Amino acid sequence: MSHSVSVVYLHLVFSTKDRQPHIVSTWQNELYAYIGGIIKNLQSQPIIINGTTDHIHILCTLPREMDIATFMRNMKASSSKWVHQHHNPHFAWQEGYGAFSVGLSNLEQVKGYIRNQAKHHDKQGFVEEYNAMLRAFGLVPYGEKE
Repeated sequence: MSHSVSVVYLHLVFSTKDRQPHIVSTWQNELYAYIGGIIKNLQSQPIIINGTTDHIHILCTLPREMDIATFMRNMKASSSKWVHQHHNPHFAWQEGYGAFSVGLSNLEQVKGYIRNQAKHHDKQGFVEEYNAMLRAFGLVPYGEKE
C-alpha cells in the first residue's frame, strides 16, 4: 500500500474558563462556524458542533498526522483569539478537555446527543454531564476516588 488511511472519530468536550457563561447566543453559531473552519484547516472534518453558554461539544475526525493534544491546543488557541478580537477580550477556555472515541455504529447517536445540548442541560449541569461521560468510558469522575 503506497499511502496511509486513517479515520478516527472523536467526541470532544471542553468548557470556558471556570465554566463561566461567556458563549453568548447572539454569536454562538458564528463561533461554531469559525471552529468548524479551524478544524478543516487542521486537515480534519467537523461533523457537528454545539454547546451551551459554558461549554462546547464537537464531533469530528482526528487529523491523520496530528496528535489529539496538538489538535486541541491549536483549535482552542485559534478560537480564543477570534473571540477576543470579535466579541469578548476576556474570554478564555478552561485548561484541559475530554476526548472520547466514537465508533462508526454510534455516530448518529452522538450527533443527536450533541444536537440536543439545550434539552440535556434543562435537567443536568455540565459537571454532571461530563462525569457521566467519564463513567461511560470507565474513567473516574472528578472528586471521586478509585
